[in-house]
Amino acid sequence: MRNLFDMKESVERAYIGTESTVDGRVPAHDELAKPVTARGVDQVVEVDIYLPGCPPSADAIFHTLDELAEGRKPVVEGEVLRYD
Repeated sequence: MRNLFDMKESVERAYIGTESTVDGRVPAHDELAKPVTARGVDQVVEVDIYLPGCPPSADAIFHTLDELAEGRKPVVEGEVLRYD
């Protein structure tokens, strides 16, 4: 969601417009408000299994972990992917 907002707008809301800001002062730090693009975890590390859903259903998570614990590669399809 970070990519949807302008950096100036984000800094304004996070550090100036917030209720806890003292005298409108923005904290100074080298790591503060670097213009970065948020990346998916699969753009940083290798991902073996994707679970759809936001969040995935408890059944899908349980099924996946159960299969992994049994030494099998989970196949997430069918009834496990039911969204109620």
